[in-house]
Amino acid sequence: MTLTHPIVDISAIIAGGDGLARQQDGPVLFIPRTAPGDRAEVEIVDRHKQWSRGRLLRLMTPGPERRDPPCAHYETCGGCQLQHLNYDAQLQAKSGIIADALRRLGRLEIEPPEVVASPRQLGYRNRVSFVLRREQGGVVAGFHALDDPDRIVDVDRCPLAADSLNQAWQALRAIWGVNAVKLPPGKDLRLTLRVASGGQAGLAVQGGEDYGEPETLIEAIDSLRSIWSVDADGEIEWYAGEAWLKDRWGEHEFGLAGMSFVQVNRDAADLLDSYVLE
Repeated sequence: MTLTHPIVDISAIIAGGDGLARQQDGPVLFIPRTAPGDRAEVEIVDRHKQWSRGRLLRLMTPGPERRDPPCAHYETCGGCQLQHLNYDAQLQAKSGIIADALRRLGRLEIEPPEVVASPRQLGYRNRVSFVLRREQGGVVAGFHALDDPDRIVDVDRCPLAADSLNQAWQALRAIWGVNAVKLPPGKDLRLTLRVASGGQAGLAVQGGEDYGEPETLIEAIDSLRSIWSVDADGEIEWYAGEAWLKDRWGEHEFGLAGMSFVQVNRDAADLLDSYVLE
């Protein structure tokens, strides 16, 4: 008989960030926000023949690698998975995930690889995508909720984002007006903010049904240089301000527009470049 609220021991972190627990009389359990070494009471919320998903109800004994997450939204926001682990444990978890994938899917017997630490644990992202939803009574803008992807957790600052990106996001929230009238109309918008090395910001909007007031936003926010409207495939439909957001990496300067991609962690990208060149 499988208990509805079993008490389990967490042995590892799997791909996606859930903790793994094995039961003697039931399928393996995947439980978000748990850490290796945790003993926890969980509620089973999704049952399958080979595995089930649980929700942490009560932490009976915390594992040695736990910490207080640095983000105030972490308990409800689904944007991050590993902030409840200390940083060395995060690196170890990522190494184990890669090793497990190569063994289980690639049939390769390897030792867990070394994971090179990021020079900065927080404040490193130069690009973040937020969801804005217009609801009765106002606007909510942030990330999908951990326990309900249809719900949006309102976030005014993300600790993973660069300071210049957070400043641009807070300025945008302060100026977009009642019901975000200065942004393009539409119930759900995807707002992708990116910042260049000099702090200049660009905003890509997906899901908009018209223009809004992009020139007003660019004029009111010092760092905001470009606004692009992009379709579901990331193709630019229209833009306001500068067509390209100029960025510089090392000795090279180049332009970014719309949903064009560069590595979101600039410092880690430098390490990748050095590794490839070596």
